Amino acid sequence: MIILLTAWPCRAQNAGLFRPDEGRIHITSDKMVIKSNENSAEFIGSAHAVQGKTEIKSDRLKIFYKSEEGAQPGQSGMNESSIRRMEAEGSVVIHTDEQTATSQKAVYTADDGLLTLTGERVEIKNNGNTIVGRKVTLQRETGEIVISSDAGKRVEAVFESESDADNQDKTETSKARKP
Repeated sequence: MIILLTAWPCRAQNAGLFRPDEGRIHITSDKMVIKSNENSAEFIGSAHAVQGKTEIKSDRLKIFYKSEEGAQPGQSGMNESSIRRMEAEGSVVIHTDEQTATSQKAVYTADDGLLTLTGERVEIKNNGNTIVGRKVTLQRETGEIVISSDAGKRVEAVFESESDADNQDKTETSKARKP
């Protein structure tokens, strides 16, 4: 349980979803709309962003970036250290190392290190462990994770024990050996 609850904030403490020290960010989509006057770029249709071991997939991904000091409106460049806010919408999947989160919407703000996942079913998986709710908030600075649900619905957590993992490995091995 502790591994699942601490893995995401540790990742976030380093600088959020995308980190300047992990190289370039590669984003693909069906369409891209740049709004220079808003310092934003929106990737529409099967958006897929990758940097190192971090991957985000969604229907839409909008990135708001900081304007460079002294630059005129619309003359800023976007890079991983200039990202101030990211919004992913529609079938969002965030995968980092061994963790996977799914939601309908994800919003990350760089200034406060806050990642908020929302939707009908927000799910975080890590090594067989699962947490489900309607809203998950991960706070980079404090390492706090808050999972909540709406009235009438409950937060659900399933933690796999070591013996469960060993038994599952043995079952999968024995199934693989059968002709």
